[in-house]
Amino acid sequence: MTNSLLIALIVLSLLALDHGLQSSSLPIRGWSSAPTSRAATPGYCAISRSGFNLSASAGDNKAMTFLKKIGKVGGTKVDFTNAIGVDEGSGGAKISTNSAKCDHDVAIKKAKHAYRSCVDSGTIDDLTESFPITSSGTQWAGVTDKTMGGSSSGLLVREEFQGRMSNVLTANVRLENDGGFVQMVTDLALDPSVSNMVDASKFDGVEFDAIYMGDADKENFNVHLKDCNCNRQFSSYRATFELPQGQWTTVRLPWSRFDGFGWGAVENLLDQSTLRRIGLVAIGKEMDVSLALSSIRFMLDQQ
Repeated sequence: MTNSLLIALIVLSLLALDHGLQSSSLPIRGWSSAPTSRAATPGYCAISRSGFNLSASAGDNKAMTFLKKIGKVGGTKVDFTNAIGVDEGSGGAKISTNSAKCDHDVAIKKAKHAYRSCVDSGTIDDLTESFPITSSGTQWAGVTDKTMGGSSSGLLVREEFQGRMSNVLTANVRLENDGGFVQMVTDLALDPSVSNMVDASKFDGVEFDAIYMGDADKENFNVHLKDCNCNRQFSSYRATFELPQGQWTTVRLPWSRFDGFGWGAVENLLDQSTLRRIGLVAIGKEMDVSLALSSIRFMLDQQ
């Protein structure tokens, strides 16, 4: 069977499947429900069991979407490949989330050489690209403890928050079933086909601008890093920071603040030359909070 005939048969099958789905609305087991009022908003993400959903418009053409995905029309493929699993992600394996597309396709289609690696520029994300793309060419994602049977929930969205364009993580953290976290996370390597790690050893730590909104006057959050030692889902290097309620704050975390947690990380110091992933996490206690991030970068002591 020729490739053209095979593609035609697949397109016809997709059209038939789309018609069937429209006539019988089937629930998707295990995925969180997004508020109807925000589900159609560009840049809205509902965190789910395996990461987050990107809302799709009702008029999506499934056949055309498939052809674009396999590269037959529309140029560059679109593939959501942030690895999301327990805690801040799997041990490094790439996992396609099969998320639907939203209004950031132009950013995704930019060639890799159009971005600067975070270790070349020092900037992980200044929020100048369309959500969920970072300014260093990677992607933000959200994850909750539902991956391990917990009951926490949350939303990750790009919007203006307290006067600044921000990634806003709305976290409803619950401790049932040994759960207790919600986070926003991004890989650090621009081109995983070359390497899934970056060498940030010339820097002295991580710095970012954040604000917290909630019931308490102040609240603690974590930054989690993964390096080459973190080959298990729970393994990471963690630093805790405190934010006052309702006040934008610049947080500076030197490498020495990060302690190993989990197999592989406990036995070794953080290796800044093999960093793979960074996440901001609401963790460890029940809370209903909003954590907003307007910029994140590597830190130099002389700054």
